[in-house]
Amino acid sequence: MRTKLLTVDEVVERTRLARSTVYKLAASGQMPSQKLRRRLLFPEDRIEEWIRNGGEVVSAPVHGSR
Repeated sequence: MRTKLLTVDEVVERTRLARSTVYKLAASGQMPSQKLRRRLLFPEDRIEEWIRNGGEVVSAPVHGSR
């Protein structure tokens, strides 16, 4: 089963963080994310886990290029 990938705007809506903050957290590895064809995307299950854990990354970073 594939994990749904969220856009930056969807993460902003769920977390109520500023767009620039989401980009900074993703770039620093503090928020699970991945690049797919030059788009920054976020695995929904990992973002939900990140939110539940108060913004702490629990499992290994997802960063990667395809």
